[in-house]
Amino acid sequence: MTTVAQMIEWLKTLPKDAEVQCGVEETCGYGHYMRMTEVDFDASDILSFASPEDRAKYPNMGGRVIVQIRG
Repeated sequence: MTTVAQMIEWLKTLPKDAEVQCGVEETCGYGHYMRMTEVDFDASDILSFASPEDRAKYPNMGGRVIVQIRG
């Protein structure tokens, strides 16, 4: 598991003008492949399981917050 803090520290080591891309799975007929595309922050998700209700409903998530970066 990588935390946001770890990712920020790692990103600080990169050139400031470096481009960020993410992999997107494509399907073509029966074949699948991965293509790289720009990150779309508006399409990305932040899933929070921190509330008492969420902890009761999803006990295996244990108060986790998950960031899903999409392209």
